[in-house]
Amino acid sequence: MHVQLVVAGQGLLAVCALFVLGRHQLSARFDLGRDRVVVGERANGAIFVTNGSRRRSLPVTVELPVGRASAAFHIPSMRVGDEREELFAIPTHRRAIIPVGPVLSVRSDPFALFRREQPLTRDHELYVHPRTVRLESSATGLIRDLEGQTVRKLSDSDVAFHALRPYVPGDDRRYIHWKSSARTGTLMVRQFEETRRSHLLVALSTRLDDYASDEEFEVAVSVAGSLGVQCLGEGQTLSGSTSTRRLRTPTVQQWLDQLSGVDYEPTSPRLSELVRRLVREVSGASVAVLVCGALVDPTEIRRARRFLPIDVRTIVVQARPGAQSQ
Repeated sequence: MHVQLVVAGQGLLAVCALFVLGRHQLSARFDLGRDRVVVGERANGAIFVTNGSRRRSLPVTVELPVGRASAAFHIPSMRVGDEREELFAIPTHRRAIIPVGPVLSVRSDPFALFRREQPLTRDHELYVHPRTVRLESSATGLIRDLEGQTVRKLSDSDVAFHALRPYVPGDDRRYIHWKSSARTGTLMVRQFEETRRSHLLVALSTRLDDYASDEEFEVAVSVAGSLGVQCLGEGQTLSGSTSTRRLRTPTVQQWLDQLSGVDYEPTSPRLSELVRRLVREVSGASVAVLVCGALVDPTEIRRARRFLPIDVRTIVVQARPGAQSQ
């Protein structure tokens, strides 16, 4: 009896194995429509499966991995050259970098003893960006720069001409305006307006203990995102960091792409240690914005401020959903 069971089992395995042998002659492509959306926006896509073989295809299951989940589509038998379209939607209720794909052709036996996957496409990524808002334009900044915004501060050596004034000992003679000097009989020198360009430093705390809720953390990320978008949109310099790592800031898209993947870092340092590190790594910042949660106490905020140079304007933003700004 025991031998008979073994033989029957082996026979069953052999029959089941036949279901997964061979290769599908199917090809597929999928279209995400957009690979970057904002939290809450629709992210729809489509899978196109084509029978490129010389004979009618058998029914098959096609799966699309989306993050940790997977969507399955039943593809019926198709004639030679036929194409079938399957639509799908990806939830975007929170920020994330969601791996999508590859599309898999799946074969399995009726008893689910064997399973064979054949990738039909490459994988992609869907970036779910944080919500951002438009901020009022500002010319704040103490760094002189040829591409900066003109502010009302007079200087004797810059590039934005402002007016003439009488020469005083110690003035650079290169700036003497000889025609005006000849006309007035008094040496006159050119005076300039100083041009300045903001260098914004955004320090986003990702320390778990700094936040009372996930909603609070999402508000903080949105604040950091909005500041960076505004800064880069105005052509200013941006430096950014979470509690443990620097963020790349060449373009608005890359800035938001990185914020899509920001999450809590339970072992990250306190806000003051974050600022202390950034002071060593980032030079020339004119404005520093420290973004944190409501659980950071005022003593820790004052300690963080002491690490910044005295000429750096410091703004602290504590995320408190539903609270009025102070």
